Amino acid sequence: LKPVGTIPSTAKINTVHYTWSLSSKPVGLSVFLCYKDTTYCSNVMKAQSGSTTVFSGKAASQPLMFVFSVSGSGSLRPVVYGKTDQVIVNYQ
Repeated sequence: LKPVGTIPSTAKINTVHYTWSLSSKPVGLSVFLCYKDTTYCSNVMKAQSGSTTVFSGKAASQPLMFVFSVSGSGSLRPVVYGKTDQVIVNYQ
């Protein structure tokens, strides 16, 4: 999820508001909101929408991403589809 518009290079994140949804939640599902890549992430599995300050002070011009994973092996039945995901970044 890349920032929309022009973000000043000096802009720093205050709060991130997020929403995620799937067609179903399989057993073993983990959901993370990650900054820039998958090395700095926040577990957002417990709440499908909410806010976090865990990225506070980081550059607001960098992308965020949702990472969905399911433990185990084999096919998912029923198939899981992404629905609506949204990230709103408040920055200074």
